[in-house]
Amino acid sequence: MNFIVIILMTSILTIFLSAENNMMFNAYPQTIENDNKRELSINQISPCSMTIETDFKLETNLNCYKDGLTITGNGITIDLNGKTITGPGKILEYSGIVILGNDVTLKGPGTITNFKKGINLINSYTIDINSIILQNNQFGIFSINSSYGVMNENNITLNNIGISAYSSNNLIFKNNLIMDNQLSGITLVNTNQSLIERNNVKGSGIGLFLDEPSNQNQINVNNLMYNIADINDANSLAINLNNNQYYQNKCMVSDPAKLCLQS
Repeated sequence: MNFIVIILMTSILTIFLSAENNMMFNAYPQTIENDNKRELSINQISPCSMTIETDFKLETNLNCYKDGLTITGNGITIDLNGKTITGPGKILEYSGIVILGNDVTLKGPGTITNFKKGINLINSYTIDINSIILQNNQFGIFSINSSYGVMNENNITLNNIGISAYSSNNLIFKNNLIMDNQLSGITLVNTNQSLIERNNVKGSGIGLFLDEPSNQNQINVNNLMYNIADINDANSLAINLNNNQYYQNKCMVSDPAKLCLQS
């Protein structure tokens, strides 16, 4: 029975990721703009959708009907300052923070919630994301064509997928609390030479999923427990074929077997 459930969860995750990767989204015409009173407060409209090019400290909570902040500057620090950025719903194609620049530090405390992508890295490198709460998004953190990013000590809960990386390299996911994400905690798609270390990944469909083209990743000393499947390496692909390395991960259910300390 567990084997059937794991296959079903993997199939659902694959379909979900395939649709996302091919940008196949349905149209959802209703947003906060179309509320019953057909009005928005100035706090809801501005300063959302701001483009940030220099060091920035958020001074107020944001309730956004589109994207929250777009970071285009290089070598800058964004301080969420304990504030919350709330979006119009995770079925709509908006992000809490879009990072297009390089050498960017995004630091908490702070919360990003109710977006398609809480934090969206696009063609970026040398990004440091730390101490952020990401909850109730479709993707907590989403990375595409990015490299040398560090995601450290974030709280990533109640999303469809906690962290997802596409065609990215040399990423580090370390010391994150990743709990109760519906489809998966961490997913790597065509992502290589990355480090997943000392994360707590609990209560998800698949705790950690790597597809077949994801190679030479190191998965060390993680606590992956109470997921339907704790680790899925390319649907039972022998790890010597993609050279992903697993070391002292505490878990119970892996595919292929024997990737857990307790297997």
